[in-house]
Amino acid sequence: MLAFTLKRLALAILVTLTVSVISFSLLHLSGDPAAALAGENASSADLEAIRHLYGFDRPLTTQYTEWLWNALHGDFGQSYYFKLPVAD
Repeated sequence: MLAFTLKRLALAILVTLTVSVISFSLLHLSGDPAAALAGENASSADLEAIRHLYGFDRPLTTQYTEWLWNALHGDFGQSYYFKLPVAD
């Protein structure tokens, strides 16, 4: 019974990681998040400032591992729209 439970737990962790990688990838494949946040009339300086502020200028693997580390510790970041912590 213990072996069955451990296998199921390992599978659940694997599925959770896979879904998080796919979700994170789709967010960045759908377009430039900085451009979506800045709006249509944003200057290139505004775009660069937003990319730096939210960390979009770093490699995707770095962004994902930092997000995963923070999420495992209960920090889901801030809402881009309301500027409040997501957990609230």
